[in-house]
Amino acid sequence: MMSIDKQLIKSMRRERGWSQEQLAAIGGISERTIQRIERDGNCSLESRMALASAFEVSPADFEARPSGDIAFEPAHIDWHSAIGYLVLLILLPVLFYLLTNTGGMWELGCLIVVDGLIFALSIVSHGLHETIRFFSNTLSPVKRYAHIDSYNANIIHARQVIQYAYTIGSVSSLIYLLVVLTQAPERFRNINVVVVEAAIPMLYAMLMVELWIRPHKHKMEKCHAEALKLSGAPDPENQV
Repeated sequence: MMSIDKQLIKSMRRERGWSQEQLAAIGGISERTIQRIERDGNCSLESRMALASAFEVSPADFEARPSGDIAFEPAHIDWHSAIGYLVLLILLPVLFYLLTNTGGMWELGCLIVVDGLIFALSIVSHGLHETIRFFSNTLSPVKRYAHIDSYNANIIHARQVIQYAYTIGSVSSLIYLLVVLTQAPERFRNINVVVVEAAIPMLYAMLMVELWIRPHKHKMEKCHAEALKLSGAPDPENQV
């Protein structure tokens, strides 16, 4: 038996929308084996080769990471990301309040709904520990040189958070419009206010992604590309 990065296996499987049963069928191994790998992080050489074939990656990409996150500098803060987060947390709700004059309750509610649902969906997909580690890492500088596989799980997680944000923002805006239309149609007399209020969840989700999560993802992808060049390994995204 050998160690394998169980969190990376989970992330890659979930990114593709596969269940454990589907991964087992694609890899030609038993579902019980998949369950054991994702629980304990141990597998045979044959299972590792089967997973690499199923995900179309190198078996070396599954090597277990040491304790701690070797792709980040935990003792430091990335001030660009921290400032972006403060803008999202403080300045944007104030700006939206000045635009809508709703007493601040709608802005605060949008912030709680968007952030809370993104965090909740991330926990469902990756677990509480991985979610806390991901968001805390967004405020830490990325190491420019680390093993290739140390970047993969974080890039996958960032992609999913971006999807969650845009979905939650869009659905929240739509639900607001439907509620106003069915419960308080007279509010459409002030159509400008309704449109601005409806747009706030989507705007907040969009700015959260573009000011915070996507820059973090780009840094990870840039370091990942540099690591690929140094190792001489082919970039999977450039392969046909």
